[in-house]
Amino acid sequence: MTRDGHDREPALALCLPRLGEPYGEDNPAILLGELGAAGAPYVGRLRELLRADTTGWLPLRAGEALWRITGRADEVVPALVGAIEPFVRGGVLPAVTGAVRLLAEIGPAAAPAVPALRAFLDADERPVEHGSWRSVPEDDELCEAARTALLAIEGGTSPAP
Repeated sequence: MTRDGHDREPALALCLPRLGEPYGEDNPAILLGELGAAGAPYVGRLRELLRADTTGWLPLRAGEALWRITGRADEVVPALVGAIEPFVRGGVLPAVTGAVRLLAEIGPAAAPAVPALRAFLDADERPVEHGSWRSVPEDDELCEAARTALLAIEGGTSPAP
């Protein structure tokens, strides 16, 4: 059963053969994360996927699934930090904001992410794409996610706005 009580077998049969494909690898990883501890047989493959790419959705989805299955932040947090650090200076993708939200869920064990999270908030120039109609909402989402993550990681210490 998934966390929402649904039967996982049909989804596993459909998605798991795609877990190794170059596109769509993140979708089966989402499902595996929903399985929690029942996804343990796939931990080895998720670890491979976590190292397969350093940016974008794949490290986020594989990392999230690993964390939900194993509860081990020590192997997930470094990959997430590596996935968001290149974007501190600009070009933030939606996956970065998703990774920041996951760091908030992980909480104090995500302490290695604090410098990158602070850099998002302390930047003189916002790291989102400029000139897009989504620039302001994307910046607001990223800053809110970073503040929430810092609060969760630092145990209630209020980060700079």
